[in-house]
Amino acid sequence: MNRFFALPLLLILVVSPTFANEVEVSASVLNMRSSPNGAKIKSLTRGDKLTVLGQRGSWLKVRIGDRTGYVFKRYTKPTESTQSAPDVRTVSSRQGLNLRSGPNSRTRRLGTIDSGDDVEVIGSSGNWRKIRAKVNGKIRTGWVYGKYLKKKPQAKNAGMAEVLRGALQGKPSETTPSTPGTTTTPGTTTTPGTTTTPGTTGTPGTTATPGTPATPTPRATPTTPAADAIPLSQANTVALGKKQVTASSLNLRAEPSTSAPIVGRLRRGARVDVLELKGDWSRIRSGGKAGWVASRHLGEPSSTSGSAEGSGNGRVVYGRYKVSDPLVRQVLERIARKSGRSVILTSGDRNYVPRGGSRTSLHLLRRAADFKVSGMSLSSVFNLIRTNKSTILANGGFEVIYHRPGTITGGPHIHVGRRGSSADTLQTERRGRYTRVN
Repeated sequence: MNRFFALPLLLILVVSPTFANEVEVSASVLNMRSSPNGAKIKSLTRGDKLTVLGQRGSWLKVRIGDRTGYVFKRYTKPTESTQSAPDVRTVSSRQGLNLRSGPNSRTRRLGTIDSGDDVEVIGSSGNWRKIRAKVNGKIRTGWVYGKYLKKKPQAKNAGMAEVLRGALQGKPSETTPSTPGTTTTPGTTTTPGTTTTPGTTGTPGTTATPGTPATPTPRATPTTPAADAIPLSQANTVALGKKQVTASSLNLRAEPSTSAPIVGRLRRGARVDVLELKGDWSRIRSGGKAGWVASRHLGEPSSTSGSAEGSGNGRVVYGRYKVSDPLVRQVLERIARKSGRSVILTSGDRNYVPRGGSRTSLHLLRRAADFKVSGMSLSSVFNLIRTNKSTILANGGFEVIYHRPGTITGGPHIHVGRRGSSADTLQTERRGRYTRVN
C-alpha cells in the first residue's frame, strides 16, 4: 500500500516547479494553446486572471473558467495577492549550497550560501530554483538546486522579504547573465550561431565538475559531494523526442544563449534526446551530458528504423512520416541523388492544421512534404532546387517554399507540394510574408 502512495507523491515533488497560484495577463492579447506551441484554443486579454496548474519550460499550464491550456509565461505577471506572499526558504545542506549563474551544475559558481541562511525563491527551471540571497555581504541573484531548500512558515516570509528588499535599496543587485526564458522567445529572428566563442563568462571554480565540495578541501581529504552536483538521472529525464546533429561541430552550452559558457561539443551524426524547447534553442542530453544547442542544427535521426528510399549517400529518410503522393516522393528522391545526402522528412500527410499552417494546405490533400537535408543549410537546399528546377521538378505543377528563420510555422524547413497546375512556383517565407523567386 505504501509504495502505491509514494509514487504519485514522488512525481509531484519532481515535476512541480515553484509558481504563483494566480497570475494575470500582462499583454494586450495572449493566446491560450492546447499544449506548448500547440493549437490556439482561446484568446485572453490584459488583466484576465489565470489559475496556474503547472509549468513546462517557458510555458504555464493555466485554467480560466472551465478551460485549461498553456500560455507563454513571459506575458503574465503575479497578481497583487500573489506578490504579497513571497516564497522564502532556508538552506538545509550541511556543507552549504552553491549559487550558480544558471540552472546547471556546470555553470559558473557565484558563491556559497551557508546552511540555515534564508533565501527568496523568485523562479524555477526543472529541479532548480532561481533565488535572491545575501552572499558575502551582498544581495545576489542566481540558481540553486531546489532539493536543499526547506520551506519556512508563512508568518516569517514577509519579514525575510523586507530584509532582502531593504538591502537592495540604493544598491543594484548583482543579477545573473542570460537566465533561461528572459531573452529568447518563440518567433524571434535571431539565429543562434554554432561557432566557438573564445573564453567563458567566468573562470571555472572548484565546483565545476560534479562531485566536488562546495568549499575546496585538500586532495588528501575525502570530499563530500557538492549540494548542486546532482546525477543527470535526477534532472528532467522525460525526452520530447530523439534528434541527430546535422552540423559538423555543434556547441553544447550551459544556457540558451550564444554568450553562455560552452560545456561540450557534439559531432555530426550524434544522437541526442530533446528535453525542452525554448525559442530557437533545444535542451538536450547526450552521452551523460546535458545542455543547450541551436535547434536548427538538429534533424530527424537517419536510423534504420522507418522507411528509406534511394541508394548510396543520397536517400530519403521518412521516419514516422508518410507521403502518399508518388510524384512528391520522386522529387524528394531527385533531391537526395543530386545532393548526395540524406533528405530527412519533418512532415508529410496531415489531417490537422498546425501553428502557422493553412486550411488549404496541400498536406491535408496528402500531396506535400516538409524536409531538411543532412549537412546542408536550408538556403543551399533551396538554391539547389532552384538551379536544377527542370530536372528536380520534372513533372511540373509543384510549389517549393523556403520557410526561413523567423517563419510563422513550426520552424525553418523546405516545403514541396504538388498543386496540379503546369507552372512551378518557388517562394520564400518569413514572418508570414511570401516572396516569389524566379
